Amino acid sequence: MDSPPSPNRVKAFDTEKLGPALQKAGLEARRRHALEGRSVPIMEDGKIVWLTPEMILAADALYKEKSQQDEASR
Repeated sequence: MDSPPSPNRVKAFDTEKLGPALQKAGLEARRRHALEGRSVPIMEDGKIVWLTPEMILAADALYKEKSQQDEASR
C-alpha cells in the first residue's frame, strides 16, 4: 500500500486563482441549469432557497454587467 505524499512534496495551489475559478464554475453550472429550465437550490441565511431559471439568468446578466464595468475601470 502506498503511503500518503509528504507535505513537503505536495504542490501548493494558487489560492488567488482558485476563488475566481470556483466562482466561474458555479456561474456556468447555474446558467446551464437555467437554460435547461431547471431551478437551483442555494443556501441563504441558513435556509435552502430555490432560484428559478428566470432568477438565475437575471443574476447572470447583472454579474456580467458588473464584470464589464470593473474591467472598464481598470
